[in-house]
Amino acid sequence: MAGGALFRGSGGRRVSDPPPLEKTAGRRSAANSSKEAIIALLRAELVHAYYHYYERGWISLHGLEAAQKMYDEYHKLGGNGTVTKLMEDLKELPVRDKVAVMQEQEEAEAKDEIYD
Repeated sequence: MAGGALFRGSGGRRVSDPPPLEKTAGRRSAANSSKEAIIALLRAELVHAYYHYYERGWISLHGLEAAQKMYDEYHKLGGNGTVTKLMEDLKELPVRDKVAVMQEQEEAEAKDEIYD
């Protein structure tokens, strides 16, 4: 084999050689940063969902399922328990269908118009 070219990767290392320690540490650091960023984004989205649904006073089944999925992934990635209470509160909200709520509002408005 001419100069061992088949066994050399980028940077002249043999393919079977492990990457230099500083590159491995850099990859771990970048992976950890990405993980922490995802945790922060999930936490922010869960807090946003909490305030949206809690102020509204009810949650749709789809909203609850989406929040639960985000919370599960947040927890798997190592997120702490700060949003656990928020999820518990979301689960206590009445689960309602948006179409039914809109119909109830229309009926209430129609009754108000009758009495005006």
